[in-house]
Amino acid sequence: MNFLEHLPDRATGERIIASALRVSRDFAFLLGPNFDEAENLHRLGLKKFFADWTGHTWHHTTRELSEILSGLGHPFKLIEFGEIRDSAHPNLLSLAARRNRSAHDPALDPPKPAVKIRRGVYGWVAAVIWKNPAVDVADILLKAAGCRVVPQPARG
Repeated sequence: MNFLEHLPDRATGERIIASALRVSRDFAFLLGPNFDEAENLHRLGLKKFFADWTGHTWHHTTRELSEILSGLGHPFKLIEFGEIRDSAHPNLLSLAARRNRSAHDPALDPPKPAVKIRRGVYGWVAAVIWKNPAVDVADILLKAAGCRVVPQPARG
C-alpha cells in the first residue's frame, strides 16, 4: 500500500508488481494515490495534494496499471474511489500551494478556485489480482476500506 508512487518508473513498477504476485499464494493487493486527471485539474488551477510530493517519482495512471495487470495472466479488479466533485474537496489544493502539503488547510494554504469537477476524478486507486478462484475480492476490498464484514448467522 502506498508504495508504487515512490518507485522511479513504470519498468520498476512492473517488476515489483510481478514479484509480489509471484510470491503471493492467493492474491496481491495494491493501494495508493490516483494520479489521473492531473492536466485537467491544472487547467482549473488545482492539483491533488500528493501530486508534487518530492517522494512521488512515478505518477502512474489507472491506464498504466491496467496495462501492467493485464499482462500478468491473472484476473484482477482495478477500483477508483474517493470521488472528487468540486474544488472544496480536501484532496485538492491551489496550484500555488507549497509542495509536500497534505490535505487542504485554509489556514496554511492559498485560496483555491471554486469550481465543479466533472465526474470521474478520484483520489485513490486499489487493485486486487487473484491467483485462487476462491478469493472473495469484495471481502478484501471492504476490509481494506476499514469495513467489518459481519458474519452471517448459521441457518438451521
